[in-house]
Amino acid sequence: MEIPVPIQQAREQLEADRSLEAMNILMEAWHASPGDPDLRLELARVGRVLKSLRHRQILCQEIGDRDPRFGRDIDERYLILERISETLGFSVYHVQDEKLGRPATLWFIEPLWRNSILSQDWVMKRLRALQEFDHPNVARLQDCGAPADDLVFAALDPPDGSLISDCITTAGPFPLTRAVEIVLAILEALAAGHEQKIFHGNLRTDHIVLREGGIRILDYGLYAMTRELHRARKVTRTGQVPGAPAYLPPEFDGPAEPSAPWDVCSAGALAFELITGKPPYGRPEPRQLRSFLAKMKEPIPPVGQGLPPWIDEVLGRMLARDPSARYQTANDAIQGFRDALS
Repeated sequence: MEIPVPIQQAREQLEADRSLEAMNILMEAWHASPGDPDLRLELARVGRVLKSLRHRQILCQEIGDRDPRFGRDIDERYLILERISETLGFSVYHVQDEKLGRPATLWFIEPLWRNSILSQDWVMKRLRALQEFDHPNVARLQDCGAPADDLVFAALDPPDGSLISDCITTAGPFPLTRAVEIVLAILEALAAGHEQKIFHGNLRTDHIVLREGGIRILDYGLYAMTRELHRARKVTRTGQVPGAPAYLPPEFDGPAEPSAPWDVCSAGALAFELITGKPPYGRPEPRQLRSFLAKMKEPIPPVGQGLPPWIDEVLGRMLARDPSARYQTANDAIQGFRDALS
């Protein structure tokens, strides 16, 4: 594949240790083709070697990315290109794996082990255990590391499909048959994880992609680890909850830890959104968390008219407010769908 002229010229300038000249060449090309992923990658490579903080700030401002991590090299391997999302406990980035020459997704875990009875070593042990979990419906945790006292990262396969949340935003709810196919694929991944005592904790439509031949869960096991870190802290932040409350079971606001019935409930909330276009109790704003918790104790709303009665029965079991009334395992939920469809 032929290398575009501006990129070739910029690389020649970098080889001659003229990073500012390389930046100017690429910025001119960027202004002509803003958002070009190849140009973003080359600009990040320039940012990696810029010695002046002011020049780095100018670069970030020109491309519309104020994140100070842009162009940073992590563990002498992962070049940060763009922040994808940020939530309590995590920052997620699109990166280039310079060692393998391919994109990846990097999850930075906040140093929640500070002021905690847990440690950075505990986090690394949990991540290495997740590396051993392999399932076709789960993004593989390829690498993890702790290059600094306040930094832990997990490198996962990049999204290679369309986020479910984007599909719903663009096209609305899924047809029932397709929604059930997706939920069964998610439950199969959960069943495999539960066999190894690995629980997800917070399934959500913006962390699962639809891809050719199936689905892929992008963050398996990371939420459960973050929740445990938060609960072990000696200092807590009022009103902040890791994860997305819209998909959590009601017991998340108590001493319970993620479990098989917990994950079944979370999968039920996701199934409800696949079918109706929204989670069963909506999505709360941070300031609405207390009222949302009270709302979650109310009976499960029906999915709506025009659908077979069995779907409310199955989702009612998955979403039961009392954990003991739910399907107790992901395999039980799978069987519940199969019995209803037979």
